[in-house]
Amino acid sequence: MMIHSCHHKAERLTVEILFYCLALSTFFVASLYIFVPPSVRVLPRDHVLHIQWRSCVILAVVVIALLMYPLLFCQPILDPTAPAADKSQGHSESFVSPPFYVYLGLYHSRHSSGAQAIQQDIQVMGHVLTVYLGCFACVWMQIYHHARQQERTLKATQNIHKSSASSTSTTTKILIPEPIHIYNSFKQTWIQPTLHSLHLFCVNATLRWIHLRNLLFAPFAEEVIFRACMLPPLLSSGFSPSNASWIAPLFFGVAHLHHFYIQRNSREWNSLVMGLALQWGYTTLFGAYASLVFIRTGSLWAVVVIHSFCNYMGLPQLQFLNSRSVLYEYRWIIGAAYSIGIVLFVVGFDSKVFFPDVSVLPALLAMNH
Repeated sequence: MMIHSCHHKAERLTVEILFYCLALSTFFVASLYIFVPPSVRVLPRDHVLHIQWRSCVILAVVVIALLMYPLLFCQPILDPTAPAADKSQGHSESFVSPPFYVYLGLYHSRHSSGAQAIQQDIQVMGHVLTVYLGCFACVWMQIYHHARQQERTLKATQNIHKSSASSTSTTTKILIPEPIHIYNSFKQTWIQPTLHSLHLFCVNATLRWIHLRNLLFAPFAEEVIFRACMLPPLLSSGFSPSNASWIAPLFFGVAHLHHFYIQRNSREWNSLVMGLALQWGYTTLFGAYASLVFIRTGSLWAVVVIHSFCNYMGLPQLQFLNSRSVLYEYRWIIGAAYSIGIVLFVVGFDSKVFFPDVSVLPALLAMNH
């Protein structure tokens, strides 16, 4: 019954829900020490066997968390199509209880089709891309720079001597490289390195498992535990969407404190504290954003893809500010791209282009917010 229909609990159990979130995050981390053999834990973090063990353990934790969720938060009802009568908890009379996995974002709600859900996920991905507009500008300016260099080299080898009037034309061609040079630069700068990375992924087991961990297993497991299994209970217990978006990442930060224990003997105290503070900072900011996306879209898959993409891209790079960088002469263009991207990102929160009009998860929980 709870699989096919889940009337989500909505008691004001603030302390109990916070304890549940803390227990879940603690179990997530503790399982890596309890169930991974000591002989494996002493291996380097990027060792294939270490990655395989940790991946299996966290996926098992995910399965346990998903199985426990309906037992903890679903109220059994005799008629799954019956309207909820308790208006004091914010339930609408026409509200129909969906399966529990809809609350977790594993499947779209009955109010939208699969195609609409996929379209919404793509739109949200566009919102994330605005943050990396400066990074994309770095790539394209690097392609442009190499195309100019190729054209200059070609003209130098051909020993072309023209009059001053023709020099203006030459300068114009260098400012706007010919398409063939742009294509060659694009191939050398992006296509060939990408194909080389794909080749290494296929032939190098260590690199393959590192990528699988960073881009698949870790994003999926962390989003299930720290978004899907925490945000619906937080919202249903009375936290506002804004507060819940900031509370859930705090438990994600707590889950990273074990890095302090692991690295306590290998790094200096000041360096360790600064590194952990920085890690806590950006994981909290990203977690708040991912939480907001999950609340607005109700899609776990959207936040998993966003998490994976951000892991792949990393933090925005500022090497273009280094006077020794080939991108230094384009610093104003790249800086403008970063600025425009940030503005689009901030404005995009209130845009229908990226997000639905009504936040999906609170609507599923029949909340008035």
